[in-house]
Amino acid sequence: MTNEKAPQQLKDRIRAARRAAEGDPFLVGFDANGIQELITASSRPVAMCGASAMVSAFDTWARDRPGSIFGGGGRGVWLVEGSSAADMARDTLVREYADRTHGGVLACATARLDPARESDSLALLRLRLKNAKDEAPPPRVPLPRSRAEQCAYCRVRAASTTRRPPGAEAHSICARCDDSVERGGTRARTRHEQGQTLEDLALGGRVAAIAADGNSMGVFFAEVGSLMEMAAASQVVDAVFRGAHEAALSEIPEAPRISLVTGGDDILLFLAPDFLLDYVTLLAQKVHEQTRASSGLVTLLGDKLRSSLQRVGIGVGAVVAPFHYPASRLLEYAHDYEKSAKSICRGGDGARSAFDLAVLTSGNELTQGRQHCWAEEIPGAKWSDLRRRASALADIPASQLARLIGTGDLDDVERRNLFRYQVARSAPWQKWFQQIGRDWRSRSQVDEALPDERLVCLAGLERQRQRCAGSRAHG
Repeated sequence: MTNEKAPQQLKDRIRAARRAAEGDPFLVGFDANGIQELITASSRPVAMCGASAMVSAFDTWARDRPGSIFGGGGRGVWLVEGSSAADMARDTLVREYADRTHGGVLACATARLDPARESDSLALLRLRLKNAKDEAPPPRVPLPRSRAEQCAYCRVRAASTTRRPPGAEAHSICARCDDSVERGGTRARTRHEQGQTLEDLALGGRVAAIAADGNSMGVFFAEVGSLMEMAAASQVVDAVFRGAHEAALSEIPEAPRISLVTGGDDILLFLAPDFLLDYVTLLAQKVHEQTRASSGLVTLLGDKLRSSLQRVGIGVGAVVAPFHYPASRLLEYAHDYEKSAKSICRGGDGARSAFDLAVLTSGNELTQGRQHCWAEEIPGAKWSDLRRRASALADIPASQLARLIGTGDLDDVERRNLFRYQVARSAPWQKWFQQIGRDWRSRSQVDEALPDERLVCLAGLERQRQRCAGSRAHG
């Protein structure tokens, strides 16, 4: 958004598209169906990177075509002349996306552009595109005739080639997984990322899967009143979230990660878990900072859109789990917690950005053995205080914290009595009360400070972060 030439470049592109289609202008809107399922089809992170690269390659192709208004994250709009050209463009887009993604489905819709009522034309296009997504056919998948013919990576498609990883046995895999792994390896090397498997990222045997999505986006795009605003708003949103993600990671450059950014307001990545809380905090901060920009493409937005942009936030869900869990399952689970985080951001009085978390223990299924952190507004004073208390709580022996949380069979009075007893006989607990500014001798203050499951969960992550920071410092 800081590129001062961007507004003029966008104006020039739209002006050229208008001239080329001025006889009978038609809008062609498109949006990839099941993009998350496409990216997570294989449980190998390197293949997920490659699937992201497939979508990015399609975006580049779509943006570079004559008449392109905008494109990114598998979405976009073209402007063409005449209904026949619109139908041809729709067919071309569907075919190109399917070819580049090995059978992926792209929903497309068309609508005549009325230059005197552009807002109504864009609203009609959005409605038709929504219906097209609902009515889109399933992906074209070459199914195996037997289990022996299954792809060894995605376990769904028919194997069609053999891949021989260095130092490992050969695998029969499908064309899409083969292409994904090849692209993913290239992308990881280009980004200098520290691994292509979850084991490469694991610290203490665990990894963090993160899914994030923009808040208040529907309200924001509902304010779009013209073709120029739609194009500028779409690029601004992409710049806000991509820029926030990159800026957050730039402040923790030593963090092992595998990024699966899909464009627009969607963010997916795997991260070493001791960097999770720092990344999530920074991401929300950067989103809020980026939406306050007043230069570049933001100058093409009307007053209502600019005001709405400054209310845009992000919902973040994360799962910390042993690295041997399937990567695709972890991302699906992270999406559930992303939705939980976003649920407290709805409405005028809701949080602008929020975070929710699950911690899975080894030996449990994905639906068991988790610690739920409950959705919490981020960033801000309350979140900073929660992290400060959790960081101090990390000095308490884990056995004592486990004993405190594992008292579900006790009523509230018994549980508080147990906590007071622990505090009275434990120097670490007394130190913790001093660190958080409470008097451990005061019964009311002890009762008020009783840690809940959320705080204990965060303390576990802070303990691992401190331990890993110490290891890096010594060596």
